[in-house]
Amino acid sequence: MYTFDDLKNKIDYIYDTFSVKAYLTEKIKKRVSYIYGKGDGFNLSPTKVYEDEKYIVFVEASEELCKTIMNEW
Repeated sequence: MYTFDDLKNKIDYIYDTFSVKAYLTEKIKKRVSYIYGKGDGFNLSPTKVYEDEKYIVFVEASEELCKTIMNEW
């Protein structure tokens, strides 16, 4: 399981490398709360690229690019 700082660094890397919107959410019971992100707008449907007991990372990119990002995880 990654820490908040680890995931924040990964989001920074995703944004800097792929120039796509990426954001971190925290699970709070049945809800998900946005806590950090980089990128502009809501152009594409978000894709979950990482999930653990506490956090979920979403990326707004093409399906192919999301797969590339997931493989780098």
